[in-house]
Amino acid sequence: MRGQGRGSSRGIAALLAASVCYGSAAILIRLAKGVHPVALAFYRLALSSVIVLAGAAALGTLRKPARWEAKALASSGVALGLHFIAFVASVKMTSVANATFLVNTSPVFVALAAPLALGEKTSRVEALCVTLATAGIALASLGGLTRASAGDALAVAAAVLLAAYTLLGRKLRAEMPTTCYISYVYTSASLVAMAACLAIGVEVAKLYPGEVVAAIVALAVVPTVFGHGLYNYALGSVKAVVANTVPILEPVVASTLALLLFSEKPAPQQLAGYAMIAVSVAVIAARRQPS
Repeated sequence: MRGQGRGSSRGIAALLAASVCYGSAAILIRLAKGVHPVALAFYRLALSSVIVLAGAAALGTLRKPARWEAKALASSGVALGLHFIAFVASVKMTSVANATFLVNTSPVFVALAAPLALGEKTSRVEALCVTLATAGIALASLGGLTRASAGDALAVAAAVLLAAYTLLGRKLRAEMPTTCYISYVYTSASLVAMAACLAIGVEVAKLYPGEVVAAIVALAVVPTVFGHGLYNYALGSVKAVVANTVPILEPVVASTLALLLFSEKPAPQQLAGYAMIAVSVAVIAARRQPS
């Protein structure tokens, strides 16, 4: 395991920046009016694939993966693609509060699986921070939570898929540069999204108004190329459970942007939940990582 050193400090900074990028996703999805959710996932992933492939080619970081790497890269891409699809579907089938809370239980699954999958033990403080952050998400979602439904099951599936994507990324990033890794993963994920569009009969060859196209491009660039790119960069030097917990700041950022852009004021319990999230992230990000 790598120490706290300069590398992991940069990793924490990258995760905080990724959280800000992630926070723009909900706003941009709202602005992409009239686009089928699964088609939007495909556009987002396909465009981001083109961008990162071009970047990796220009930097000369692309290389042929070993056989085990190719399998793991494909698995990571499938996990990411299915994560996007499952989460979008969950939002359609259950409340936004339920979907937001349940998908953000991902750190719980990472904390449980990392010792077995990666040999990374979850410390008591890290477990406490994950618990506090999850409780904060639940409190922020209070009032919108509803009874269990198929949509809730999909949101939990999205959380598990995000955990799998994180664990695979942590392992693979030790072997290859960020741009090489995300080039393969985004491409695999876009193929999964394309297959989903074909399976359910969603048309993707459509024309949209300029403002919708701008929102789609921004969605591909800000939360995907930069957000997920920074996240995967951090996985090269930061424990999986830490990497997966820090981005829970996303709803805090999204709520702030919604307040500034749409004058949507958070309720008191949301502010309390956001405070719990911020405290847990501050503590887990500030801790020294074991060697």
